[in-house]
Amino acid sequence: MNSVQSPPRLVIAGGGTGGHLFPGVAIAEALMERDPNASVRFIGTKRGIEATAVPKAGFEVDFIDVAGLKGTSGLHRLKTVGRLPASVVDARRLLKDFGATAVIGVGGYASGPVVLAAWLMGLPTAICEQNSVAGITNRILGKLVRRVYTTFPASTPFFPAGKVAMVGNPVRKRFRDAVAASSLHTAGSEDFLPGRLFVFGGSQGARPLNETMPAAAKLVAERVRDRGLAISVLHQAGRDAVDGVRSAYADAGVDAEVTPFIDDMVSAYRAADVVVCRAGATSCAEVTALGVPAILVPFPQAADDHQTMNAMDLVRQDAAAILHQNDMTPTAMADAIVAIIGDRDRRSKLAAAARAAGRLGAATVIADAVAAGFPAIATTTSATGTAATTAPSDAPQAQASQP
Repeated sequence: MNSVQSPPRLVIAGGGTGGHLFPGVAIAEALMERDPNASVRFIGTKRGIEATAVPKAGFEVDFIDVAGLKGTSGLHRLKTVGRLPASVVDARRLLKDFGATAVIGVGGYASGPVVLAAWLMGLPTAICEQNSVAGITNRILGKLVRRVYTTFPASTPFFPAGKVAMVGNPVRKRFRDAVAASSLHTAGSEDFLPGRLFVFGGSQGARPLNETMPAAAKLVAERVRDRGLAISVLHQAGRDAVDGVRSAYADAGVDAEVTPFIDDMVSAYRAADVVVCRAGATSCAEVTALGVPAILVPFPQAADDHQTMNAMDLVRQDAAAILHQNDMTPTAMADAIVAIIGDRDRRSKLAAAARAAGRLGAATVIADAVAAGFPAIATTTSATGTAATTAPSDAPQAQASQP
Protein backbone atom coordinates (compact mmCIF):
# COMPACT_ATOMS: atom_id res chain seq x y z
CA MET A 1 0.00 0.00 0.00
CA ASN A 2 1.50 3.32 -1.10
CA SER A 3 1.64 6.04 1.52
CA VAL A 4 0.64 9.57 0.55
CA GLN A 5 3.46 12.05 1.11
CA SER A 6 2.39 15.15 3.02
CA PRO A 7 3.12 18.57 1.50
CA PRO A 8 6.48 19.95 2.66
CA ARG A 9 6.58 22.46 5.50
CA LEU A 10 9.79 24.41 5.01
CA VAL A 11 11.47 26.80 7.43
CA ILE A 12 13.93 29.26 5.90
CA ALA A 13 16.31 30.62 8.52
CA GLY A 14 18.36 33.81 8.33
CA GLY A 15 18.29 37.18 6.66
CA GLY A 16 19.54 40.45 8.05
CA THR A 17 20.38 41.79 4.59
CA GLY A 18 18.78 41.40 1.19
CA GLY A 19 21.79 39.38 0.06
CA HIS A 20 20.89 36.65 2.53
CA LEU A 21 17.11 37.01 2.48
CA PHE A 22 16.15 37.28 -1.19
CA PRO A 23 17.60 33.87 -2.19
CA GLY A 24 15.40 32.45 0.57
CA VAL A 25 12.37 34.22 -0.87
CA ALA A 26 13.25 32.76 -4.27
CA ILE A 27 13.33 29.24 -2.79
CA ALA A 28 10.00 29.82 -1.05
CA GLU A 29 8.40 31.00 -4.30
CA ALA A 30 9.78 28.03 -6.23
CA LEU A 31 8.51 25.57 -3.62
CA MET A 32 5.02 27.08 -3.73
CA GLU A 33 5.09 26.88 -7.53
CA ARG A 34 6.06 23.24 -7.29
CA ASP A 35 3.43 22.40 -4.66
CA PRO A 36 0.73 24.98 -3.87
CA ASN A 37 -0.13 22.94 -0.77
CA ALA A 38 3.35 23.43 0.69
CA SER A 39 3.88 25.77 3.64
CA VAL A 40 6.83 28.11 4.21
CA ARG A 41 7.79 30.02 7.33
CA PHE A 42 10.81 32.30 7.79
CA ILE A 43 12.69 32.73 11.06
CA GLY A 44 14.87 35.79 11.48
CA THR A 45 15.43 38.76 13.75
CA LYS A 46 13.34 41.87 14.24
CA ARG A 47 16.35 44.01 13.28
CA GLY A 48 16.82 42.43 9.87
CA ILE A 49 15.26 43.25 6.51
CA GLU A 50 13.15 40.10 6.87
CA ALA A 51 10.89 41.87 9.38
CA THR A 52 9.36 43.93 6.57
CA ALA A 53 10.40 42.19 3.33
CA VAL A 54 9.06 38.72 4.15
CA PRO A 55 5.44 39.83 4.80
CA LYS A 56 5.65 41.99 1.68
CA ALA A 57 6.62 38.86 -0.27
CA GLY A 58 3.55 37.07 1.05
CA PHE A 59 5.11 34.79 3.67
CA GLU A 60 5.04 34.64 7.46
CA VAL A 61 8.06 35.29 9.66
CA ASP A 62 8.88 34.48 13.28
CA PHE A 63 11.67 36.05 15.30
CA ILE A 64 14.33 34.90 17.72
CA ASP A 65 16.76 36.96 19.80
CA VAL A 66 20.24 36.45 18.39
CA ALA A 67 23.12 38.66 17.28
CA GLY A 68 26.39 38.35 15.39
CA LEU A 69 29.86 37.78 16.79
CA LYS A 70 32.23 39.13 14.17
CA GLY A 71 33.48 42.67 14.63
CA THR A 72 31.98 43.12 18.09
CA SER A 73 33.48 43.80 21.51
CA GLY A 74 34.50 41.04 23.88
CA LEU A 75 31.61 41.77 26.22
CA HIS A 76 29.10 41.71 23.37
CA ARG A 77 30.48 38.40 22.12
CA LEU A 78 30.26 36.93 25.61
CA LYS A 79 26.63 38.01 25.92
CA THR A 80 25.83 36.65 22.46
CA VAL A 81 27.38 33.25 23.19
CA GLY A 82 25.57 33.16 26.51
CA ARG A 83 22.28 33.78 24.72
CA LEU A 84 22.86 31.04 22.12
CA PRO A 85 21.37 28.10 24.09
CA ALA A 86 18.16 30.08 24.67
CA SER A 87 18.07 30.96 20.96
CA VAL A 88 18.31 27.28 20.06
CA VAL A 89 15.50 26.47 22.50
CA ASP A 90 13.34 29.23 21.00
CA ALA A 91 14.09 27.98 17.50
CA ARG A 92 13.21 24.41 18.47
CA ARG A 93 9.86 25.58 19.81
CA LEU A 94 9.07 27.48 16.62
CA LEU A 95 10.04 24.52 14.44
CA LYS A 96 7.89 22.16 16.49
CA ASP A 97 4.90 24.52 16.53
CA PHE A 98 5.09 24.94 12.75
CA GLY A 99 5.55 21.21 12.13
CA ALA A 100 8.62 21.77 9.99
CA THR A 101 9.63 18.95 7.68
CA ALA A 102 12.82 20.62 6.38
CA VAL A 103 15.00 23.61 7.25
CA ILE A 104 17.38 25.58 5.10
CA GLY A 105 19.72 28.33 6.30
CA VAL A 106 20.43 31.25 4.00
CA GLY A 107 22.93 33.12 6.18
CA GLY A 108 22.46 35.86 8.73
CA TYR A 109 22.24 35.85 12.51
CA ALA A 110 19.23 33.55 12.85
CA SER A 111 20.55 30.88 10.52
CA GLY A 112 22.91 29.28 13.08
CA PRO A 113 20.54 28.62 16.00
CA VAL A 114 17.65 27.52 13.77
CA VAL A 115 19.64 25.11 11.64
CA LEU A 116 21.35 23.75 14.77
CA ALA A 117 17.96 23.20 16.43
CA ALA A 118 16.67 21.43 13.31
CA TRP A 119 19.73 19.18 13.22
CA LEU A 120 19.26 18.27 16.88
CA MET A 121 15.63 17.40 16.07
CA GLY A 122 16.71 15.13 13.23
CA LEU A 123 15.07 17.23 10.51
CA PRO A 124 16.46 17.35 6.96
CA THR A 125 18.73 20.38 6.80
CA ALA A 126 20.69 22.34 4.21
CA ILE A 127 22.40 25.70 3.82
CA CYS A 128 22.96 28.13 0.97
CA GLU A 129 26.38 29.75 0.64
CA GLN A 130 25.97 32.68 -1.71
CA ASN A 131 29.50 34.04 -1.68
CA SER A 132 32.91 32.94 -2.87
CA VAL A 133 34.23 32.76 0.70
CA ALA A 134 32.09 30.88 3.21
CA GLY A 135 31.24 32.67 6.44
CA ILE A 136 32.16 31.17 9.80
CA THR A 137 28.58 30.15 10.64
CA ASN A 138 28.13 28.30 7.37
CA ARG A 139 31.52 26.60 7.76
CA ILE A 140 30.31 25.17 11.06
CA LEU A 141 26.83 24.29 9.85
CA GLY A 142 28.29 22.68 6.74
CA LYS A 143 29.62 19.87 8.90
CA LEU A 144 26.12 19.15 10.25
CA VAL A 145 23.67 19.64 7.40
CA ARG A 146 22.84 17.14 4.68
CA ARG A 147 23.43 19.47 1.75
CA VAL A 148 25.30 22.67 0.91
CA TYR A 149 24.16 24.71 -2.09
CA THR A 150 26.81 27.07 -3.45
CA THR A 151 27.10 29.79 -6.08
CA PHE A 152 30.82 30.10 -6.80
CA PRO A 153 33.45 27.37 -7.29
CA ALA A 154 35.79 29.04 -4.78
CA SER A 155 33.49 28.21 -1.83
CA THR A 156 33.53 24.43 -2.38
CA PRO A 157 36.73 23.71 -0.37
CA PHE A 158 35.13 25.15 2.77
CA PHE A 159 32.71 22.22 3.04
CA PRO A 160 32.89 18.44 3.37
CA ALA A 161 33.27 16.57 0.11
CA GLY A 162 30.08 14.97 -1.13
CA LYS A 163 27.72 17.57 0.35
CA VAL A 164 28.19 20.42 -2.10
CA ALA A 165 26.00 21.15 -5.11
CA MET A 166 26.99 24.27 -7.06
CA VAL A 167 23.60 25.32 -8.40
CA GLY A 168 23.93 29.10 -8.40
CA ASN A 169 22.31 31.78 -6.27
CA PRO A 170 18.48 31.55 -6.34
CA VAL A 171 16.79 34.57 -7.91
CA ARG A 172 13.23 35.62 -7.26
CA LYS A 173 10.29 34.65 -9.46
CA ARG A 174 9.92 38.10 -10.95
CA PHE A 175 13.42 37.80 -12.44
CA ARG A 176 12.73 34.36 -13.85
CA ASP A 177 9.43 35.56 -15.27
CA ALA A 178 11.10 38.55 -16.93
CA VAL A 179 13.54 36.28 -18.75
CA ALA A 180 10.83 33.78 -19.68
CA ALA A 181 8.81 36.62 -21.20
CA SER A 182 11.85 37.71 -23.25
CA SER A 183 11.00 41.25 -22.28
CA LEU A 184 14.52 42.65 -22.05
CA HIS A 185 15.80 45.24 -24.49
CA THR A 186 18.70 44.14 -26.66
CA ALA A 187 21.82 46.19 -26.17
CA GLY A 188 23.67 46.69 -29.42
CA SER A 189 20.64 46.64 -31.74
CA GLU A 190 20.71 49.16 -34.58
CA ASP A 191 17.97 51.36 -33.11
CA PHE A 192 19.30 51.24 -29.57
CA LEU A 193 20.68 54.50 -28.15
CA PRO A 194 22.16 53.83 -24.71
CA GLY A 195 22.18 56.35 -21.91
CA ARG A 196 20.44 54.98 -18.79
CA LEU A 197 22.58 54.26 -15.74
CA PHE A 198 21.27 52.34 -12.74
CA VAL A 199 23.30 52.84 -9.56
CA PHE A 200 22.70 51.13 -6.25
CA GLY A 201 24.70 50.10 -3.20
CA GLY A 202 22.31 47.81 -1.40
CA SER A 203 19.24 48.61 0.67
CA GLN A 204 21.14 51.22 2.73
CA GLY A 205 23.02 52.72 -0.20
CA ALA A 206 26.81 52.99 -0.42
CA ARG A 207 28.53 56.23 0.51
CA PRO A 208 31.43 55.92 -1.98
CA LEU A 209 28.98 55.43 -4.86
CA ASN A 210 26.78 58.24 -3.56
CA GLU A 211 29.77 60.58 -3.43
CA THR A 212 31.35 59.59 -6.76
CA MET A 213 28.50 59.03 -9.20
CA PRO A 214 27.09 62.58 -9.66
CA ALA A 215 30.45 63.94 -10.81
CA ALA A 216 31.16 60.78 -12.84
CA ALA A 217 27.78 61.00 -14.59
CA LYS A 218 28.50 64.63 -15.51
CA LEU A 219 31.78 63.57 -17.14
CA VAL A 220 30.05 60.74 -19.00
CA ALA A 221 27.37 63.10 -20.30
CA GLU A 222 30.02 65.53 -21.57
CA ARG A 223 31.97 62.77 -23.32
CA VAL A 224 29.04 61.15 -25.14
CA ARG A 225 27.02 64.26 -25.98
CA ASP A 226 28.58 64.55 -29.44
CA ARG A 227 27.37 61.01 -30.19
CA GLY A 228 23.78 62.05 -29.67
CA LEU A 229 23.45 60.25 -26.32
CA ALA A 230 21.65 61.80 -23.36
CA ILE A 231 22.62 60.37 -19.97
CA SER A 232 20.03 59.76 -17.27
CA VAL A 233 20.47 58.04 -13.91
CA LEU A 234 18.36 56.00 -11.52
CA HIS A 235 20.20 55.95 -8.19
CA GLN A 236 19.18 54.08 -5.05
CA ALA A 237 20.99 56.09 -2.41
CA GLY A 238 19.60 54.85 0.90
CA ARG A 239 17.19 56.72 3.16
CA ASP A 240 19.70 58.98 4.90
CA ALA A 241 21.53 60.12 1.77
CA VAL A 242 18.70 60.87 -0.66
CA ASP A 243 18.61 64.66 -0.29
CA GLY A 244 22.36 65.13 -0.56
CA VAL A 245 22.74 62.85 -3.59
CA ARG A 246 19.76 64.46 -5.32
CA SER A 247 21.31 67.90 -4.83
CA ALA A 248 24.68 66.70 -6.14
CA TYR A 249 23.12 65.47 -9.39
CA ALA A 250 21.20 68.74 -9.75
CA ASP A 251 24.39 70.73 -9.26
CA ALA A 252 26.08 68.54 -11.88
CA GLY A 253 23.26 69.19 -14.36
CA VAL A 254 22.50 65.47 -14.72
CA ASP A 255 18.99 64.10 -15.18
CA ALA A 256 18.70 61.78 -12.18
CA GLU A 257 15.98 60.04 -10.21
CA VAL A 258 17.30 59.49 -6.68
CA THR A 259 15.34 57.23 -4.37
CA PRO A 260 15.94 55.69 -0.93
CA PHE A 261 14.88 52.17 -1.91
CA ILE A 262 13.57 50.33 -4.98
CA ASP A 263 11.04 47.53 -4.65
CA ASP A 264 10.73 46.79 -8.36
CA MET A 265 14.32 45.92 -9.10
CA VAL A 266 13.39 44.04 -12.28
CA SER A 267 12.07 47.19 -13.95
CA ALA A 268 15.12 49.12 -12.80
CA TYR A 269 17.49 46.56 -14.31
CA ARG A 270 15.46 46.27 -17.51
CA ALA A 271 15.60 50.01 -18.13
CA ALA A 272 19.36 50.16 -17.54
CA ASP A 273 22.05 50.16 -20.17
CA VAL A 274 24.82 49.97 -17.57
CA VAL A 275 24.50 49.01 -13.90
CA VAL A 276 26.95 50.27 -11.27
CA CYS A 277 26.68 48.34 -8.02
CA ARG A 278 28.43 46.42 -5.26
CA ALA A 279 29.41 42.79 -5.84
CA GLY A 280 27.23 41.04 -3.32
CA ALA A 281 26.18 37.58 -4.41
CA THR A 282 22.54 38.54 -4.97
CA SER A 283 23.46 41.57 -7.07
CA CYS A 284 25.76 39.37 -9.16
CA ALA A 285 22.99 36.79 -9.59
CA GLU A 286 20.42 39.39 -10.63
CA VAL A 287 22.75 41.11 -13.10
CA THR A 288 23.58 37.82 -14.78
CA ALA A 289 19.97 36.58 -14.72
CA LEU A 290 18.85 39.58 -16.75
CA GLY A 291 22.04 39.95 -18.77
CA VAL A 292 22.74 43.61 -17.98
CA PRO A 293 26.25 45.04 -18.52
CA ALA A 294 27.59 45.91 -15.07
CA ILE A 295 30.48 47.66 -13.38
CA LEU A 296 31.02 46.00 -10.01
CA VAL A 297 32.57 47.97 -7.14
CA PRO A 298 33.30 45.40 -4.40
CA PHE A 299 32.87 46.50 -0.80
CA PRO A 300 36.45 46.16 0.50
CA GLN A 301 35.40 45.64 4.12
CA ALA A 302 33.19 42.65 3.31
CA ALA A 303 34.19 39.58 5.33
CA ASP A 304 37.30 37.96 3.86
CA ASP A 305 36.97 40.37 0.90
CA HIS A 306 34.43 37.97 -0.58
CA GLN A 307 32.85 40.63 -2.81
CA THR A 308 36.10 41.01 -4.73
CA MET A 309 36.18 37.26 -5.29
CA ASN A 310 32.53 37.31 -6.37
CA ALA A 311 33.29 40.03 -8.89
CA MET A 312 36.45 38.38 -10.21
CA ASP A 313 34.53 35.19 -10.95
CA LEU A 314 32.36 37.17 -13.38
CA VAL A 315 35.26 39.21 -14.72
CA ARG A 316 37.09 36.00 -15.64
CA GLN A 317 34.02 35.06 -17.71
CA ASP A 318 33.96 38.56 -19.27
CA ALA A 319 30.48 38.84 -17.75
CA ALA A 320 31.13 42.11 -15.88
CA ALA A 321 33.69 44.87 -15.39
CA ILE A 322 35.29 45.70 -12.05
CA LEU A 323 36.43 48.98 -10.50
CA HIS A 324 38.05 48.69 -7.09
CA GLN A 325 36.85 51.22 -4.54
CA ASN A 326 40.38 52.43 -3.81
CA ASP A 327 40.74 53.29 -7.51
CA MET A 328 37.30 54.86 -7.84
CA THR A 329 37.43 58.54 -8.73
CA PRO A 330 34.85 60.36 -10.86
CA THR A 331 37.25 60.19 -13.79
CA ALA A 332 37.97 56.47 -13.36
CA MET A 333 34.27 55.71 -13.06
CA ALA A 334 33.46 57.80 -16.11
CA ASP A 335 36.17 55.96 -18.08
CA ALA A 336 34.66 52.61 -17.09
CA ILE A 337 31.11 53.66 -18.02
CA VAL A 338 32.07 55.22 -21.37
CA ALA A 339 34.07 52.09 -22.28
CA ILE A 340 30.79 50.17 -22.12
CA ILE A 341 28.03 52.62 -22.98
CA GLY A 342 29.98 54.07 -25.90
CA ASP A 343 31.04 50.73 -27.41
CA ARG A 344 28.24 48.72 -29.03
CA ASP A 345 30.29 45.54 -29.39
CA ARG A 346 31.60 45.67 -25.82
CA ARG A 347 28.09 46.22 -24.52
CA SER A 348 26.69 43.29 -26.46
CA LYS A 349 29.49 40.94 -25.44
CA LEU A 350 29.13 41.81 -21.75
CA ALA A 351 25.37 41.30 -21.89
CA ALA A 352 25.69 37.93 -23.64
CA ALA A 353 28.39 36.70 -21.25
CA ALA A 354 26.36 37.83 -18.25
CA ARG A 355 23.32 35.89 -19.46
CA ALA A 356 25.49 32.83 -20.05
CA ALA A 357 26.84 33.07 -16.49
CA GLY A 358 23.35 33.27 -14.97
CA ARG A 359 21.78 30.21 -13.33
CA LEU A 360 18.04 30.69 -13.39
CA GLY A 361 17.21 27.17 -12.24
CA ALA A 362 18.82 27.34 -8.79
CA ALA A 363 15.62 28.01 -6.84
CA THR A 364 13.81 25.17 -8.61
CA VAL A 365 16.64 22.72 -7.96
CA ILE A 366 16.61 23.51 -4.25
CA ALA A 367 12.81 23.43 -4.04
CA ASP A 368 12.82 19.94 -5.58
CA ALA A 369 15.42 18.86 -3.04
CA VAL A 370 13.32 20.26 -0.17
CA ALA A 371 10.38 18.14 -1.24
CA ALA A 372 12.62 15.08 -1.34
CA GLY A 373 14.27 15.74 2.04
CA PHE A 374 17.60 16.85 0.56
CA PRO A 375 18.53 13.55 -1.15
CA ALA A 376 22.01 12.30 -1.98
CA ILE A 377 24.03 14.32 -4.43
CA ALA A 378 25.22 12.52 -7.52
CA THR A 379 29.00 12.16 -7.64
CA THR A 380 30.80 11.99 -10.95
CA THR A 381 34.43 11.61 -11.93
CA SER A 382 35.98 14.26 -14.13
CA ALA A 383 38.45 13.67 -16.92
CA THR A 384 41.25 14.36 -14.48
CA GLY A 385 40.02 11.66 -12.12
CA THR A 386 38.78 14.04 -9.42
CA ALA A 387 35.39 13.69 -7.81
CA ALA A 388 32.80 16.35 -8.48
CA THR A 389 29.36 16.87 -7.05
CA THR A 390 26.39 18.11 -9.00
CA ALA A 391 22.77 18.83 -8.23
CA PRO A 392 20.66 16.22 -6.41
CA SER A 393 20.28 13.16 -8.57
CA ASP A 394 16.51 13.46 -8.78
CA ALA A 395 16.45 17.19 -9.52
CA PRO A 396 17.04 19.01 -12.82
CA GLN A 397 20.30 20.85 -13.28
CA ALA A 398 20.22 24.63 -12.98
CA GLN A 399 20.52 25.99 -16.49
CA ALA A 400 22.10 29.22 -17.59
CA SER A 401 19.62 31.71 -18.94
CA GLN A 402 19.54 31.98 -22.72
CA PRO A 403 20.26 35.13 -24.70
